[in-house]
Amino acid sequence: MKNLFAVLLALMLGFQVYGQCDPIPPEPPTECYEEATFNLVTCEWEIEGEMPPEPIDVECYESPVFDDIFCAWVITGEQVPEPQVECWEEATFNDVLCAWEIFGDMPEEPIVECYETTQFNEVSCEWEVFGEQPPEPTGLECYEITTFNDVTCQWIVTGVFPSPPNVCPNESIGVFNYVTCIYDIEEYSEEGLVGECYQEVSFDEDNCIHTIVGSMPEEPTVACYQEVTGFNEETCDWEIVGEMPEMPDDSELECWQSYVFSNVICDWNLTGNPPEEVTLFCYQTAVWSDSLCVYEIFGTEPENPYPGCFVFNHFECQWQPEDIPNIEEIENCNQTITILEDCTWEITGEGMCNIVQGRVKLDLDENGCNKSDINLSDLEIQNSFYSTFSSTSGQYVLHTDLDSMIIGMDPTRCDIIYPQDTVIYFDESNVQTLDFCLTSIAITDACLVLCPLGGVPNGYFLSIRNFSGIPISGEVTLQVEQSSLEFSTPPVTSMEEGLFTWRFQDLEAYGETRIEFAIAFGGTLMIGDNVPLTATVTPDQQDKNPGNNQIIKTAYVNSIAPSSSSTALIEGSPLPTTSIGEFVNLVVLFENEENRSLTNPSTVILRDTLSSEYFDISTFEPTLYSHDCTIDLCGNEISVEFDNNIDNGESGFFAYRIRLSEDLVEGDTISTQASIYIDYNPAILADPAVAVIGNSI
Repeated sequence: MKNLFAVLLALMLGFQVYGQCDPIPPEPPTECYEEATFNLVTCEWEIEGEMPPEPIDVECYESPVFDDIFCAWVITGEQVPEPQVECWEEATFNDVLCAWEIFGDMPEEPIVECYETTQFNEVSCEWEVFGEQPPEPTGLECYEITTFNDVTCQWIVTGVFPSPPNVCPNESIGVFNYVTCIYDIEEYSEEGLVGECYQEVSFDEDNCIHTIVGSMPEEPTVACYQEVTGFNEETCDWEIVGEMPEMPDDSELECWQSYVFSNVICDWNLTGNPPEEVTLFCYQTAVWSDSLCVYEIFGTEPENPYPGCFVFNHFECQWQPEDIPNIEEIENCNQTITILEDCTWEITGEGMCNIVQGRVKLDLDENGCNKSDINLSDLEIQNSFYSTFSSTSGQYVLHTDLDSMIIGMDPTRCDIIYPQDTVIYFDESNVQTLDFCLTSIAITDACLVLCPLGGVPNGYFLSIRNFSGIPISGEVTLQVEQSSLEFSTPPVTSMEEGLFTWRFQDLEAYGETRIEFAIAFGGTLMIGDNVPLTATVTPDQQDKNPGNNQIIKTAYVNSIAPSSSSTALIEGSPLPTTSIGEFVNLVVLFENEENRSLTNPSTVILRDTLSSEYFDISTFEPTLYSHDCTIDLCGNEISVEFDNNIDNGESGFFAYRIRLSEDLVEGDTISTQASIYIDYNPAILADPAVAVIGNSI
């Protein structure tokens, strides 16, 4: 009953909907990708849907076909199989022609000899050549030769037996010689054709005649004691008799005498004159040499330091200026001093000589540097070319020819906070100022320096320097076996056998104090004995840098005072092998001799070239000097200038320390030698410092 009602309801609704499109046309057939929908407004069936696009990304041998069952494009077709090719060919598929293309040509058959054949090898894909040349015939006559004929591919033997040659009347033809391959010819000599010993008989092949050449040698000219006796047919030479008289014994002659044979008197003649006395210059000495038989002259004129402006004084035997030039500037690392024709001075360099100058101070109260703060000396300030060291007044000067300069300090000390590098530009002026205001680190650092005491045998002085921002106290000890002190300033605080002690109190920040003394040796020691000397400074507080607290040297019993111009190694010689790679101390002593000074006070310049074979140049540190000076280090060259502050007759010194090279070994010898310049005089070579690396005492 319910189903019947549903049917009736559907009929009623259908009538209402489709009543206006009566009758409804039948639904049209559609493709698999189309869909039919009846439009109640137009009373027509509408078809929607499009065939999927035909694929285009197909190979040339493929074709698309639309499948109505699956409602999709189906691609059919296969690539033609790759054809088989020869070994020299290669197949490539051409998508344009849709076919395989074959490339490659068979290798060209080689050209071979007539006795060779060719065959192509499919495995190696190459032509193979077979066949050998027939062996060359043997057993030929001397006049026969073989030639290979490429046309007949055979050896051809050519050559005929030679005919007898034409000969001269005095000749006859012999048998054919198969060794020489010619006829043997026999020659008959004719009477009268044999010449003298000095003649030569020859046969003219062209004219078939004999010729004789040569003449008798001329009679020779002989010495006064000789005689010609005749011509010897056997030796074919003139015979000479007579001998030179024996030369007299010359062992007792002077070196300038000799016997010469005289053909006039036909005897030996004694010749030679004594050498004349030589005239010498003041710097020369003459020594007679019996082996050379001459006076050997030694000594050369000292080099003129300024040619054209200095004249040589032979009385005083030195170069002297006619007029002392007025020089207010010195030669720097990048400058050259030139004397002009009028004997004035010109200082030149590559472009403008740019200068950076300044002062190094220590800000102890940490409120900025001012005049009351301490000037720091011996600090290394460097640019990319060389280094200089601050003076006792804290001042320094650096030069360059560049438009800018990078200034830095070498951080060698542990009591100071070092600044970073600074770039200086010379835009407005060639003189720039850069002051360093450094901060101290609260540590204790006492430094000990030992130097010879000039003019005093076995005399020394000890310098105690306080590299601290606070006062320090402590003691200095000197240990020397079998010894006593001839004098001590100040007096020793205490002494035992071979041990002497000095007490110092409240040495001010960055201050210095000195102890002078002379050693008297006794006991069983002999003159020239080596004695170890050990000096030590011990602060009451713990020292942050104990490496500069002690010096161990070799002292010599009753040694003479060092030369007024010398380079000395404080530790002496030999040095223990433990000193390799460690600091050693050196000092240069000099004296401003009155006869060398041109001004008073004088300028003294010390120069030394340190060998990198012996020393680590980067560790060079000034330790002490007698007068204020300017210290420069250019590469491995030290320059120390005491500018117009050394009085005539006054002595001075410059001390420094430096590490030995780690490449030294036991048995090596180290040395260095300073040159000393006083005013404008030639250099004085100081006595060298020499030491052997050996066992410690």
